[in-house]
Amino acid sequence: MKKLLFIPILIFFAIETYAQISYEEGYYINEAGQKVEGLIKNEDWTNTPDRFDFKRSHQSGIKTISIDSTKEFYIYNKGRYIRSTVNIDRSSDNVTSLSHSRAPLFKRERLFLELLVEGKANLMYYQDSNIRRYFYSVENDSIRQLIYKKFRIDNPNSTGNNENKIGKNSRFRQQLWSDLKYAKITPDKLQRIEYKNKDLVNYFVDYNNWNNDLKNIYQESRHAGDFQLSIRPRINMANLKTESVSAIRGFSIKNHLSMALGLELEYILPGNKRKWSLFIEPTYRQLNNLTTEESSIISGGVLTREVDYKSIEIPAGVRYYLFLNEKSKFYINAALVMDLGFDSSITSTRQDGSIIEKYNYELSTISFAGGIGYKYNNRITVETRYLMNKGLLFELNTNSAYSSFSLIFGYSIF
Repeated sequence: MKKLLFIPILIFFAIETYAQISYEEGYYINEAGQKVEGLIKNEDWTNTPDRFDFKRSHQSGIKTISIDSTKEFYIYNKGRYIRSTVNIDRSSDNVTSLSHSRAPLFKRERLFLELLVEGKANLMYYQDSNIRRYFYSVENDSIRQLIYKKFRIDNPNSTGNNENKIGKNSRFRQQLWSDLKYAKITPDKLQRIEYKNKDLVNYFVDYNNWNNDLKNIYQESRHAGDFQLSIRPRINMANLKTESVSAIRGFSIKNHLSMALGLELEYILPGNKRKWSLFIEPTYRQLNNLTTEESSIISGGVLTREVDYKSIEIPAGVRYYLFLNEKSKFYINAALVMDLGFDSSITSTRQDGSIIEKYNYELSTISFAGGIGYKYNNRITVETRYLMNKGLLFELNTNSAYSSFSLIFGYSIF
């Protein structure tokens, strides 16, 4: 079973290694103001880039263009970046690293800013590590940061100890009111606007429409993470082997076929061309097996053994996608699997039906699983998965190892 999984994994990495890098049509403007058409490597940057790879044609060599040698670049229908020297506040947005200053701590830097909305008023965006900043300009005036800052407040309580509270400087609303006020906006509406992509894009679009000067919306909303819920029935081929000082308890089951049903919740991570995701997949499975063998150590000479193993498996892991085209993609995943056994037993009987022994077990074990799959149109999935050996300890002198190979079919509900 391991070999069956190993072969498609090799194929996956071969495709990943030799797959054509995603270069898309676009242009950049050099220092002399010349527009240079060609192909730009689209990396779907999570953090705003300071350079990009460019080539004139698919057959041309690759040239890395830095921020110092270009004023602007645009991947058609994907993203436009404008170079600008701006004041930026790099105070951390991380709650554990907040400063005690309410005021922004500006620093003059040359950056690429991603243009989100273009018109009488332009909205731009910058992200780096744990900071996200929005910038704006009106009628080609200077570019300024929309100010939003969390900060820590020292608040002495009655006992003399400091209780740290978090304050918010939401000056961006005052900036919108002062520089981009229009007839439809009221102070109450303005207070409901949050410092996030959707709210700000909508505000700038409405402002430009009101002024009859909306030129372009380059990105109506930045890719947020997406959730997908899938029903995933499967066929399992399982192996179970027990070892014991008791000859009655030592046995093995090979290539036992059974059905199982899982429900997977997957979170597609934003950025990086949405190639990575996290998933959790509670799955009910059951192994029911009846074997008969000759045995000289029991009366009647025939030993019948019934194994009834029920469990809820909960794989939680990470998945990586390789896109073939807009509708087809391969993926590979790895998961930590929590197995919650319940209402399970092994019963040994003589030829006349009398019970030699029956022992019940309800165990929790942890193991690992790996799989490779194919998804079509973000709906239909086929996956092969191998669950590595997990030990099931029945008692001190008996243990077992369980592994399985699964063929999984999936359908995404949303």
